Amino acid sequence: MQKTFWIISLIILLIAGSSWALNEQLPGLEEDNTAMTNEELRSLSIANQIKSDGKLDMYDKPIDNVEDPTDAQDAMTLNYADTNYQVLDADLTAIAALADTDSNIIVGNGDTWVAETGATARASLGLVIGTDVQAYDAQLADLADGSLSGAGTCDTSALTGTTYLPDDTVDNTALKTATVEVNSGASTIQANYTLTGAGSYGFWPQLKGHTSGGYGHVLQAASTDLGDTYITNIGLDGGGTGNEAYAQMRYVTASGIDMWIFILRNKETKEIFARSQAPDHPSYGNGGNPELVPHPFRDYDETKQEIILIEKESAEAIKKLSKEAGKSILTLITENYDIGTEKYNYQPLHSGKFFGEKPILIEKIPDYIKVKKLKRRVS
Repeated sequence: MQKTFWIISLIILLIAGSSWALNEQLPGLEEDNTAMTNEELRSLSIANQIKSDGKLDMYDKPIDNVEDPTDAQDAMTLNYADTNYQVLDADLTAIAALADTDSNIIVGNGDTWVAETGATARASLGLVIGTDVQAYDAQLADLADGSLSGAGTCDTSALTGTTYLPDDTVDNTALKTATVEVNSGASTIQANYTLTGAGSYGFWPQLKGHTSGGYGHVLQAASTDLGDTYITNIGLDGGGTGNEAYAQMRYVTASGIDMWIFILRNKETKEIFARSQAPDHPSYGNGGNPELVPHPFRDYDETKQEIILIEKESAEAIKKLSKEAGKSILTLITENYDIGTEKYNYQPLHSGKFFGEKPILIEKIPDYIKVKKLKRRVS
């Protein structure tokens, strides 16, 4: 009876509010013990299990000498946690919260870790394609072995002094050229024309007649005022037989962007005296000043004649049709097209500037040059 009393007292002293079951006798208590000192209570050792069906309150006291856990519900010591698990870290927590989206890249933004797409990450790393690093270029890849196998282009703006392209890098397929074409009206007798690009960048002209008629006089000035700038003049003669004379010439172009089609005709009767087409303004290669060479017709008489510039979209359309038909632009116009009656505002067109300068826009044309569209002739 005395022993039972001490056991109950011990449990009350050690753990308040819990129910305990001891599988074996508490060591240190003999059969005839009638009392237990404080020292004996402090050194009390329980060798086997202690079970509780309620909360275990240690009154802010530690539990020492706990074995490493082996089962899922075993307790774990601080040493075991430090040894086997990562200590809580704000950076790792931030990384763990990032979405695992395909192509996301983890980078630091100065405060924490964030996920960025490829383009954003390249900007963060100073690797923007085309700004910080060279964009992929097929010609550069081809040139990596020291030679360029395919046809390519080269920006010559950086070439100075005695720096030249190797002799075998430019051939007649790589050289950027365009064609200027002029033709006389059927009743025109010896008229003079300026060939776009011819003065500085042109090759020798070629001539033809429409059917069997027409005459041409290459690089010849007839009775005309040449003006104050160097030009390349060609004389054409329709022969007065109802046939027309044509001249065309290849020239090196720095533009080739917009098509310039001029038509010269009688103000009253609307009879066509001449036509001209080129993908550059007539002043290109002929001094380069559009005010001094505003059009290709050297014999223009403002009292009797008018100059028509074909509207931009209409000019591009006829350019496309000429390729499909396999005929030159002026031949196609001569055979199938008239000039429309409606007037249009001038849209600035490109012309060329050579060696290192970008193609320029001709911002304005003289007021006497009217902008109109072509219309297909009714049979």
